[in-house]
Amino acid sequence: MSVVNRGDPYVLEVSASVAAVMKRLGHSNPYRLVWQSQVGPSAWMGMQTRDALKGLARLGKKQVVLVPIAFTSDHIETLYELDLEYAKEAKEVGIFSSPPVSIADWVHSSMALKFTVQSP
Repeated sequence: MSVVNRGDPYVLEVSASVAAVMKRLGHSNPYRLVWQSQVGPSAWMGMQTRDALKGLARLGKKQVVLVPIAFTSDHIETLYELDLEYAKEAKEVGIFSSPPVSIADWVHSSMALKFTVQSP
């Protein structure tokens, strides 16, 4: 947070991206911007994903989709946290966490489709 407090626009840019996506989707689903990958005891940008999952469980929510909006390409740490760590934590509090579709999924799917279409 100390870098953000000195003027780094990261939090504002991520927040603006989320707002733009949700506007484009017509705010058709409730959402919350949460953060992951906190390292050390320093203050972080905002609510952590694991805390949000616990809060949603207390509210009786049973399903979530976690979307990594700040990375425009597959990032192994993000995928690991979402696909494994947060999915496990969600399950422990009674929530089904749908894994996000990654760019690699789209690439592999489109390559498989291309192969299928071009095969004799």
